[in-house]
Amino acid sequence: MASSSQPPPIPESQLTGLELTKKILESFLKLMTKNKVDPAKITAIEAPQRKIMLKNILDISENTPVFSLLADERKQKKIYHIIKAILAESDKEDEDYKDIESRFTQLLLDRKQGTTSNKRKPANQGGFMTAAQFNSCLKIQKTFHTISDKEIPSNWIKITSTLREPIVFIDAKDEEEAKKIKEKIEFNKNELKISAEITNVRASGDRVITKLTNSTQETIFIQEIKELLGEINIYPPSLRDPMIMLYKIPAMVNTDEFIADLRKFNNFNSDDKIIFHKSFNILFNAYKNIILRVSPAIREELERKRGSLLYKCSTIKAADYFGILRCTRCLRYGHLKTVCGSQSICKYCADFHLSDDCQHKLNSIKFKCASCNQAGHTADDKKNCPEYLKQLNHVVSITNYAYSYVIQD
Repeated sequence: MASSSQPPPIPESQLTGLELTKKILESFLKLMTKNKVDPAKITAIEAPQRKIMLKNILDISENTPVFSLLADERKQKKIYHIIKAILAESDKEDEDYKDIESRFTQLLLDRKQGTTSNKRKPANQGGFMTAAQFNSCLKIQKTFHTISDKEIPSNWIKITSTLREPIVFIDAKDEEEAKKIKEKIEFNKNELKISAEITNVRASGDRVITKLTNSTQETIFIQEIKELLGEINIYPPSLRDPMIMLYKIPAMVNTDEFIADLRKFNNFNSDDKIIFHKSFNILFNAYKNIILRVSPAIREELERKRGSLLYKCSTIKAADYFGILRCTRCLRYGHLKTVCGSQSICKYCADFHLSDDCQHKLNSIKFKCASCNQAGHTADDKKNCPEYLKQLNHVVSITNYAYSYVIQD
């Protein structure tokens, strides 16, 4: 007699991106009981997790082909009903919920327009366009509307100078030797054995970083240090390739094939550099963000296309990536949480508590940035943080590209 037992569930690690996406949708639909939204199930989810869940569902819903494949019209209506119910009980002053509600409103509008967008519009009050007239109209729109006609996005950061700072690196065996080299530089400068004009010297890990007033002083400093310290590895920073991050690539996509497709669909030259740097999974491992090292020509094309690249029959969002380190605990630049011994600092008011517990999230008068210690903005407001802009200007100055704007997501 055949067994009626169910097969064991497939481990998440073996699920494809579509299967994981379907699992996310099914989990969201469980917030309904007997075709009605269950308030108890919603309130049982912590507020931060509720926001993440809504953003994930909107990300999936906005991807029309995938959403239509995984959810029929009945399920789509249920999902929209659950979103409305959660938003109805949300904090109307919360910026995250405002953004979610705006996206949801636009999604419903797009869905509504999508059902009528292919209908022919009247040529005048007396009749309709012919098929030839309608197609001609579409052709003109396609010919003259280009991505580069769009305005520069407001969140992009304008770069006023890409001149490299006069900086010199000195390699050391370890952190202790780096400190000793720094002390020798300070001692010899005080003894006037170093004439170069130094504005700052510091030990950073197994390296000493020295800033000079100009390029002439940089050359003088390198010569004087070699005479004082003998055989030592001292050098100015070399220019690095531009790097870009591409968002929400399906996790099952092979990286080499993806890069080949990028070349093909964007008509990049075969000698244009596209090298995989690293990637990390997002949205329950259904998608991944990919970081690439590219040639200046490709970075220029990304700006012309206003932060997007062509991929098959769609576009992929992309932004500049510089690898600027910032600790998520103390919100200072230059290190990560794994080596930080400080107490957690709020990104809204710079006080010693978790950001999720801050009472001033919506009170801009109380905003204070823990990264630069200045009032008037939060630590996530990169465009207005002088400490972030300082870090940004440095990496821009040592990158092999003349930036007009830094593309942000």
